Amino acid sequence: MKSSFTSDMQIEKIIGQWLDTYVYSDTSLFTNVERETGLDKQHKGIDVVIQSPVIFKDDLKHNVDEKTAIYYVKGNLSENSLPTFAFELNYMKNNQIHDGWLFGEKYSEAEYFLVMWVWADVEQIRMGNFIRYNQEQIRYENIMKMEGFFIHKTAMRNYAKNFRRYSRNLYRLKKSRRNTDSNPTTCQHHYFSIQGGMPNELSCS
Repeated sequence: MKSSFTSDMQIEKIIGQWLDTYVYSDTSLFTNVERETGLDKQHKGIDVVIQSPVIFKDDLKHNVDEKTAIYYVKGNLSENSLPTFAFELNYMKNNQIHDGWLFGEKYSEAEYFLVMWVWADVEQIRMGNFIRYNQEQIRYENIMKMEGFFIHKTAMRNYAKNFRRYSRNLYRLKKSRRNTDSNPTTCQHHYFSIQGGMPNELSCS
């Protein structure tokens, strides 16, 4: 039986391919995009290296860690994206607690997170009275829409530190509260919504 970790990695690879085709190909936004394929760089929190004066307000190349809420995939375009996102603070492995990707030094080379939500033509799963969609069925060809925004890792860390630390290892932060007092760049968030390969909304705030 395929582990959820392996399945998640395969889905992340599929989403990366979709982004390469429909998002990063927009030359009006991106001057240069280099996808990291080496595990060493990926384990340090670098999925893509992006140069975009529109988004980052400079001519530098920035390390971006792509994060998608694949377990909350939507199967109907009429449904809104989940109004929250889970940022991993820590996780348990071999009976030991390890820092997650938000605060872990292992992922120290990431500068920005690209936080995303996905819609795909996948089946529903009924769990008692609760209905969700099967994220394991996400494929390149059945992705219908994606929404996301870039956020600086330092700003996200500072924002999370302002919250009381609960015993759970995940904060769920409302994506509607995007502005923080610690804004390290002029363009803190760059939001995109792409459906059927065509951008519905591209804005910077």
